[in-house]
Amino acid sequence: MLSTALLASDTESDSTDAGLPQAPKKSVGETILDVPETIIKSPIYVLKGLSWAAVNGIYRNATLHKVAGYAFAFRPAGGIVPVFSYGSNAGWRYGLSYTRMSILHQADRARWVASHSSNKYRRLEMTYSSPQAFAENVGLQFGAGYRKRPRESFYGLGNDTKDIDRSEFTLERSLVRAAVPWQLMAKVRMSAEASYTAYRIFDGLTPEWPTGLIELEGKYGMTHADFRSADIIGTGLMFDHDWRDNQGQPSRGGREIISIHYNRGIGRSDDISYLVSRAEISHYVNIYHKRLLAVKIVAQSVDADADDTPVLPFYLKSNLGGRDDLRGFLNNRLVDYDMTMAVVEYRWPIWSMIDAFIFAEAGRVYSSLSEEFTLRNWHEGYGTGLRVWREDNVLVSIQVAFSDEERRIYLELGGEW
Repeated sequence: MLSTALLASDTESDSTDAGLPQAPKKSVGETILDVPETIIKSPIYVLKGLSWAAVNGIYRNATLHKVAGYAFAFRPAGGIVPVFSYGSNAGWRYGLSYTRMSILHQADRARWVASHSSNKYRRLEMTYSSPQAFAENVGLQFGAGYRKRPRESFYGLGNDTKDIDRSEFTLERSLVRAAVPWQLMAKVRMSAEASYTAYRIFDGLTPEWPTGLIELEGKYGMTHADFRSADIIGTGLMFDHDWRDNQGQPSRGGREIISIHYNRGIGRSDDISYLVSRAEISHYVNIYHKRLLAVKIVAQSVDADADDTPVLPFYLKSNLGGRDDLRGFLNNRLVDYDMTMAVVEYRWPIWSMIDAFIFAEAGRVYSSLSEEFTLRNWHEGYGTGLRVWREDNVLVSIQVAFSDEERRIYLELGGEW
């Protein structure tokens, strides 16, 4: 009797379904006609699924963060890494770098780089750093390299040169440099440096601009001595006070660098003698939750003795323009003995390893900073970009910079400040 009652209750339908609309049953013919429509819509279903998976992976799935953290993690063993960048002068640059860690000491680092660009820029470079080569706080740095830049721009000397006066030249630089850094205190370092640099200047390669050195002498009212090659030996000291909370991706603190280098020509360049003094101040303010305001001020003076050096080649003077100074202008846009520059940059995080930034900058050159300094007639630029971080270093930097003359694009492995 009980089993019959249970069986009867199982066969009864739920009374709540009575008021719900029931979908009409499809005939065999309608079902067959639905097949082509389903096939046509299937790519849409796939795209919707992929979009959902991507959004979920980025915003909700911690596994992606772990995978990305592993991919960008620093590995002391080093290895071969592709070199890739883009600049308005060099074009697309490609090559290889090899890094080796822990050579003689645990903190040793050696790096070799070889690259070529679509505009025939070439770079061969080797650097070696051993922070504890001689003692616990006395190290050694060594570097040697060769660079060829066949499309370097020049507009003449002074702050009032015009963009229509552009010309181009080729500059080759071979460098051997050694330095002994001494960690005086936890955040203060002094470095004694010595170098030999060979500069070779030739005609440029771009047909749309004046490129012959003899032609450039007449164009700018300059002499052969302004465009000659030179062999320079240099010695100097650098003081570095670095109190940033993180050297790679700081959120507060600052850094002050002061350097002075004496340079003397040798061989055919023995009439060249000049002193380069440079001061650079950077400060970082954490406004709110890693929203960062960064400020940098730079001043440089090149002092050539008029008796020993009647004419100093223009490429040895201070200059503004390019990736490192006034990004909205071409290389060597402003050239003279002295220069000043100021940069304000606002940075904010958009993901765990990616920061966005906007910047404004201005700079000026002088024949004598002490006699001519003014806040008038500074050249201005602005721009924006992204940086991808790996541990304490910049992995990729993308920048777009603007000025009243140029729009410059920079894409590179590594970063600036």
